[in-house]
Amino acid sequence: MGAIYRILNTITGKMYIGKTLEKCPYTRWKEHQRNISNNIGCPALRDAVNKHGINNFRFEVLIICFDEDASYYEREYIKKFNTITPNGYNITKGGEGGGFIGKKHSDETKELIRIRISQYFKDPENRKANSNRVKSFYKKEGTKELARQRTINSDKWKKAKEEGRVGSGKRPPTEETKAKISAGLRMYNERRRLLNKQV
Repeated sequence: MGAIYRILNTITGKMYIGKTLEKCPYTRWKEHQRNISNNIGCPALRDAVNKHGINNFRFEVLIICFDEDASYYEREYIKKFNTITPNGYNITKGGEGGGFIGKKHSDETKELIRIRISQYFKDPENRKANSNRVKSFYKKEGTKELARQRTINSDKWKKAKEEGRVGSGKRPPTEETKAKISAGLRMYNERRRLLNKQV
C-alpha cells in the first residue's frame, strides 16, 4: 500500500505534498530529515526547514492508497492544496517516479504491509480520519469523474468486465446461488398451482 503525506510548516502554513510506498509512511519523514541534514532533496523544503527549524514542521499522512494510485493522488493533492512554489514547497506537479518505481515488493514485505495496514485500520479514529480525508478529496469538483475514468480505463477493470464481474454493479451469481434461486422459483410456482386448484 502507498500513502500520500504532507509536511506542514506550522509557522507559515505552507506545505510539501509527497507520496511513499514504504511499509511505514513515517520512514519517509526520517528520510527527508536525513536529506536536509546532508543538504540534498527538495531545495524549497530544505531551505524552509533550515530557516524555521525542523521542530516547526509536522508530518501527516493524508490518505492510504494502492501503490499504482499513489502518483495520481499525489498530483491531485498538490493541486488541492496549491503547494507548488512559491505557494508551497513542491517544485513539480507530482507523479514522478521514486526510488521504488519499477520494482516489486517481496512476499514477505507484502505481508508486513498487510499487517501494518490492518493494524492501522483497527483503530476507529484512524478509520474515521481516513474516511473524512477521502470524502473531502472527492468533494472537489470533477474529482469523481476523473477517478471513474481512471478506473474504467484500467486493465484490471477491463479484465473484470470481460469476466462479467462488473458492469451490472454486482458479481455474477455462483452455481450454488443459481440452484437456490431455481429451487425457490419451483417452490413458488408449486404453491401457486396448489392454491389455484383449491380455488
